[in-house]
Amino acid sequence: MLVPAAAQDASGTWRYDTVQGVGRFWAQISGESTFSIWCKNTGRGYASIIDIDIRGKSAPSDSSIRLSFDGDVVNIRTDGDGNVRMDCHFCADQMTWIWWKFKSARKLRVSFKDGRAETFGLISAKNVMGEEICSTI
Repeated sequence: MLVPAAAQDASGTWRYDTVQGVGRFWAQISGESTFSIWCKNTGRGYASIIDIDIRGKSAPSDSSIRLSFDGDVVNIRTDGDGNVRMDCHFCADQMTWIWWKFKSARKLRVSFKDGRAETFGLISAKNVMGEEICSTI
C-alpha cells in the first residue's frame, strides 16, 4: 500500500505508507537519501525506529547521528544495524521532542560521523504527521 498521505517539499516528498503492517513516515531526496520513521503498534503504544540512508548507504553502526532542526540539535545513537531504536525510556522522551520538531521546524540537517550529511525539508511534514507520535493526519 503506497501513499495514503503525501506532501511535496522542496527537499523531499514526505509520505506515509505501511509495509507488512508497520507504518512508515519518510522522505527521499534524489533517489539516494532517505529519512524514515517506522512505527509498529505494540498494543501498548508504538515502538518506533529511525532509519536514515545518505547517498545510498545506511548510517554507520554503533555510532552517533547529529540531527539539527533549524539549529536545535539532538544526538541519537545507532544500533549494530545502523538504526536508531526509540523504545527505551530516555529514547521515548527524545522521540517526543523529534516528532514535535518535525511538525514545527523548516529544515532537518542529518550528519553522520563518517562525514556524510543531508538536509531534508520539513515544511510539508506537518501535513503528513499527526499530533501524537506515529499518528497520521
